[in-house]
Amino acid sequence: MLKTVRLLVLGMVGVIGMIAFQPDVAMATWCPPKYVRHWDKIIFKIYRTLPSTVGGQDMEDPDVRLVTEALGLPYVPGGMLFDIKVLDDPKSVAVLPWKVADFLLQQAPPGALLPPHDHLMRFIHIVDVDYAINCQR
Repeated sequence: MLKTVRLLVLGMVGVIGMIAFQPDVAMATWCPPKYVRHWDKIIFKIYRTLPSTVGGQDMEDPDVRLVTEALGLPYVPGGMLFDIKVLDDPKSVAVLPWKVADFLLQQAPPGALLPPHDHLMRFIHIVDVDYAINCQR
């Protein structure tokens, strides 16, 4: 089970101390570094605007509906919040829209007509990222 924790790094190569917060209980545990797993919860919208040619107000790209429905997700004008949880490597820099596009393309219904990866990234707007770390032995 994934538990949100705060890390206390005691040394660059040493022990990692974790405090796991649960209802009514705060417990300190030790986890060997090779078992520590870092997770990202990426909260995002599928949305894109086009510059307006009339009236100065941007309008939603009509492809948003097509992309959202092709992914098998509900379409809501103005964008709907979604989230995914993915395993992360804290030693590398993550391009979050790329991670989300990767995840969505892997989960898309069979036969879905989807844009290429780099085009799909244009529709992904990251709203927030939460982190969790757990010990998987």
